[in-house]
Amino acid sequence: MHHALSVPARLAFLLRHACAAAAMGLTVVGVAQPVIYDATADFTPDLPNPNGVWAYGHTTDLGTALTSFASYSSDATAFGWSTNLSLGTPSVFKLTGPFVGGTSPGDLILHPGPAGEYAVIAFTAPAAGQYALNARFFVGDIGGTDATIILNGNTVSPVAYFPDTGVNPMITGSLTLAQGDQVRFAVGAPGSFLFGSTPLTVTLTYSPVPEPSASALLLGLSGIAVALLRRRCS
Repeated sequence: MHHALSVPARLAFLLRHACAAAAMGLTVVGVAQPVIYDATADFTPDLPNPNGVWAYGHTTDLGTALTSFASYSSDATAFGWSTNLSLGTPSVFKLTGPFVGGTSPGDLILHPGPAGEYAVIAFTAPAAGQYALNARFFVGDIGGTDATIILNGNTVSPVAYFPDTGVNPMITGSLTLAQGDQVRFAVGAPGSFLFGSTPLTVTLTYSPVPEPSASALLLGLSGIAVALLRRRCS
């Protein structure tokens, strides 16, 4: 005959199993996994603009609103977005075939415009929290370019400024972002915009707040058990 366990007995049973799980290093409640936002991997053929957390555009002033690139195009060597102010620039594109020295198929590339326009990739935080930032700019074509990373249009104190992308500058660090905060990755041309194709890599890794583990569950169950036992004995 089956006998139902009393409430205290059921709690004792749960506590024993929670203790066993904790002792073996098991997590009773699943821990949320980090989410990686990768500007290169997320840049896929026929992508829209904006593209989820990413947006692509240009501006002559990094502290003002971004003008979205006007048109999408693709050919045998690349696909991407641009506003054709001169020679197809400013633009953002991804290589699928040979292009110019200093670049390789698979590279994500920003090219500034003819009249001081920065080419920009913008990331908008989908949730509040800590984001691990890894970004690097590469020498690319023979033209000289600079690179700037700014948060929420703050040009006075940029996250990073690199006066010469020809030295392959990089940054790693952590950003505390509120939902809706925007981080811009911009390439400009201090001199001529010609031959300004500049590869870059950007990842932002979001780490959610951990969910309760075995130890937290154990403490909660212990409190419930004590309360119920006191209530039963009173």
